[in-house]
Amino acid sequence: MLAANILVANVAYAARLVMPLLLLPVLSHRLDTADYGVYMYAMAVAQWLSLFVEFGFNLSATRQISSAVSHESIAVIVTDTQNARFTLAVCAALPALGLLWSPQFASAPLWVVVAWAYGSLSALVPQYYFQGTQQLRDIAIAELASAAATLILVMTFVGTYNQGVMLPLLVLAPRLATTSYLTLRMRRMLGKVHSGDYSFTSAKQSLSAGLDLFKFQIYVSLYTSFNLILAGQFCSAAQIGAYASADRILRAGLGFFGQISAAVYPKFVAMRAEGNITLHRARLIAIVGMLCLGLLGAATVWMAAPLLSRLLFGRAHELASEILRIQSMVVPAIAISNVISFQFMLVDGQDRSLNRVVLAAAVANVPLCYLLMTHHGVRGGAVSWVVIEWAISAALITMALFQHNFNRNKVSA
Repeated sequence: MLAANILVANVAYAARLVMPLLLLPVLSHRLDTADYGVYMYAMAVAQWLSLFVEFGFNLSATRQISSAVSHESIAVIVTDTQNARFTLAVCAALPALGLLWSPQFASAPLWVVVAWAYGSLSALVPQYYFQGTQQLRDIAIAELASAAATLILVMTFVGTYNQGVMLPLLVLAPRLATTSYLTLRMRRMLGKVHSGDYSFTSAKQSLSAGLDLFKFQIYVSLYTSFNLILAGQFCSAAQIGAYASADRILRAGLGFFGQISAAVYPKFVAMRAEGNITLHRARLIAIVGMLCLGLLGAATVWMAAPLLSRLLFGRAHELASEILRIQSMVVPAIAISNVISFQFMLVDGQDRSLNRVVLAAAVANVPLCYLLMTHHGVRGGAVSWVVIEWAISAALITMALFQHNFNRNKVSA
């Protein structure tokens, strides 16, 4: 069951992020440099806004559903979570409107609306429900269909002279269809016990339960996706396009680590709740396995960067290749920090300790990224990310070893 869920989770992720990579060579050849940069920047903003709407529920609500004792209690969790997400989607319009003054959107304000809508729709997918109940096949099928539809529509209808309105519509339509289908599918699976009435009180309860994990994800975004948001304020559209393109490739690969951890996470939560004595051994296997995958991934990205950039990005391939090689150095660090964050600290309920680490990283990254970008452009943003990720990994390893020694000494005493 666990192996099947890992496989399905990665299929769903591949549909959502890897398959859309096929759009990049189409768009880089059909759009001019400025329009391509605006599109990539809008998608980066959408990803950042989605973190606000998602609010960490894919972790906190998954954990609640995994340990729920009845179908009725799962329905209550779902109702509270959906109410909270709809509230946050409305609130996310405010920071989106602030981006109307961004240099990247000065000549294309429609993309601000697209970024908000796409980010909100992505976050409204009830992934937490399917993860918590370990039924991921529906997400995989829906995301695969959505990615394929987007690719086909863009290749068919977007040309050199009609992308102004057509491209935003073609990007949003499959996303809306996917979110609607999965929400309806969840409601049917819940059956009569599910109450769909909106209540701000239930929204507040869910927001309170997920606050610590929301902080965690926002802090993480301040040293990852925020680098691109920051670059959009003083770098050219051409540099934004190259950086975002390289970033899209790397994050598509890195996301597989997250999907593996997300699929394993409910199982580890259940093992800890049951007092399963094999949990420690399972954690060691997870660390070794993810580290090996991380080293292999870094080597693969480094070697493939020139070829991938040349095939996908055309005019921007040289800068994209350089950025991708710099970013490849984060892969082992993220593999390590991912497994320790999910399978150790979150499983053990150490949300606040984890938040302290990522908050320190976020605080350090913003001035570091700004300083490096002002001297080295978007390359500086890539270097800042590498430095911060390795610092986080070192801190998490230290904390995990300390906790392990503490627990062993406690048992011995």
